[in-house]
Amino acid sequence: MAIRRYVHSKTNGEHLGINYAIQEDGKIVIDNHKDDDDEHDEITIPASLVFKLAKILEATRKVHWVEEVKK
Repeated sequence: MAIRRYVHSKTNGEHLGINYAIQEDGKIVIDNHKDDDDEHDEITIPASLVFKLAKILEATRKVHWVEEVKK
């Protein structure tokens, strides 16, 4: 049996000073790190960035059928 897996186009950009990168597996890296900052764990992002990223993910996904690995 084949399993449907989404693969996304790698992309990155900037939105209101916040950098983002979308990986092939659909994971998103969000960063607002400044050169003078040493550490950061939490950032606040605008809802407009969430909607922008959702549209990009939806537009760049492709379906790949992968054979199920039987154990």
